[in-house]
Amino acid sequence: MRLSMLATRLKPGLYQANSLAGAVMIHIGLHEDSMDAMSRVIASNPRDSQALVTIGNACLYMGDFERADHFIAQAVHIDPHSVWSNVFRPCVSLYAGRLDEAQKRITESAAVLPGDPWLTACQALLWAKRGESKKSEKLVALALKPHRTVLHTHHLWHYAAAATAMNGNQARAVTLLRRAAATGLDNYPAFRDDEHLQPLNNYQPYAKFMAGLKKKFEAYRREFGHPTR
Repeated sequence: MRLSMLATRLKPGLYQANSLAGAVMIHIGLHEDSMDAMSRVIASNPRDSQALVTIGNACLYMGDFERADHFIAQAVHIDPHSVWSNVFRPCVSLYAGRLDEAQKRITESAAVLPGDPWLTACQALLWAKRGESKKSEKLVALALKPHRTVLHTHHLWHYAAAATAMNGNQARAVTLLRRAAATGLDNYPAFRDDEHLQPLNNYQPYAKFMAGLKKKFEAYRREFGHPTR
């Protein structure tokens, strides 16, 4: 990772280095820096759907749902069968609170990724937001069963944790978040700002977990972040 970050500083136009750096930075919470790197990727190749999805996901984490939808829709238009654009598009609707739209998008994405556990976790979060905790918990259990998937499971665990937190199981939600963080999604700002995790705010194990994650994020920001941020 350090080599990619150094390469982008020495030669900001390097396509592959920016692509890799942008993907890494979004996972560790450096959302604006990720967007900068991926914007350079798109300047070199406007049809890079992965870069568009990454920018859209950064906007999603930052709560800018309109822009998130815009970039991910562009990615879907360029590559309708893209794994990443199809799995993140329902997420924008979920976090924006457009639940009927989220259901429609989950169904559409399932046509590209049938049986994918991340989409099952999205469906679980949808039911949790509708107050249907029993349906939600059944889908969380299904999502967490061993599956073969081409996707990064840390996102699945984040969404399963979000649903589980809303359903009132604090201990299990923190366990899932720890698993997500340990496998590459140690994203302090994303967890801090996730409204679905608010039921954990007065739970001591969550506070301890987040305090450790914040220290890591601050170290990432000092080493890899833009010096003016």
